[in-house]
Amino acid sequence: MPEYNIYQLAAQPAAKAMPKFVEMVLNTAKKRVVILCSSTVEVKECDNLLWSYAQLSFMPHGTHADPYKQEQLVYITQDLADRANNAEVLLLYNAAAHVNHMQSLVDTVFEKVIVFIEPAHEVLMRQLTDELAKLKITPRFFAQKPDGSWQTQQTTVRIAS
Repeated sequence: MPEYNIYQLAAQPAAKAMPKFVEMVLNTAKKRVVILCSSTVEVKECDNLLWSYAQLSFMPHGTHADPYKQEQLVYITQDLADRANNAEVLLLYNAAAHVNHMQSLVDTVFEKVIVFIEPAHEVLMRQLTDELAKLKITPRFFAQKPDGSWQTQQTTVRIAS
């Protein structure tokens, strides 16, 4: 079963935090990443975001439409079964679209599942933690500091009996 990490955003929206976070996973953890989107529109949006998030940076990535997808360090898809690059880390691009599908993630081969929660989405956070609690999963929580860095956050999660 993968480890679940929930990142509560504060200093910036997911569209700004996600590329830098993926960059950190690639550079620090040396792990490949699958970014799971909920639609072809989101795949294109995420693809464009990774091409344009910084003027002087390049984020190596691909989608199902690209050749050599198995060689991509970052692979963007809308199909959970499409793990073409054999990634170890799964990042949910739109947490709200996936919150009711946590069960399907339990038996995946990913080592880690990453979820970003935007500021002021307490309802989504509660839904997500409730879903994980039903599955008897205790996620790790991280809070974003004003400078954009992360700190471990102590959060109590009710484990369903």
